[in-house]
Amino acid sequence: MVSEMGINMKIAVVTGASSGLGREFAKQIAARYSRFDEIWLVARRTERLEEVAAEIKLTSRVISLDLSSIDELSQFKGLLEENTPDIKLLVNCAGYGRSGSFEELDCDAVSYTHLRAHETDSYLVCRLLLEKKNFQSGLQIQ
Repeated sequence: MVSEMGINMKIAVVTGASSGLGREFAKQIAARYSRFDEIWLVARRTERLEEVAAEIKLTSRVISLDLSSIDELSQFKGLLEENTPDIKLLVNCAGYGRSGSFEELDCDAVSYTHLRAHETDSYLVCRLLLEKKNFQSGLQIQ
């Protein structure tokens, strides 16, 4: 992305930004890193993303997508192609866990949830960024 003055904008992307660690990472990035021009907040719940965007001082873009959906991942790919952001930081926190007694949790459901959300989706988002070369140098993946 290029600013109105023709300068490449430095972007941070936080997936899972509507709650938990993703929300906290978004807040801390906005509070501590003034070098970013914009932060992209990505998660499924629009209302919660808008709350996060209202809490932080950094210019933010609310992107309501479920990255476990191939169709919605394709929408994210389209955003990257359309905007060509210079992404300097990617924090992958998308996904969810289960709580309860370990003995009572369904092993298959827990395994699928964690593998799909934390490994596959994170891999696909990173792969999209690398394929589209949406960074100039110094991309950090957390």
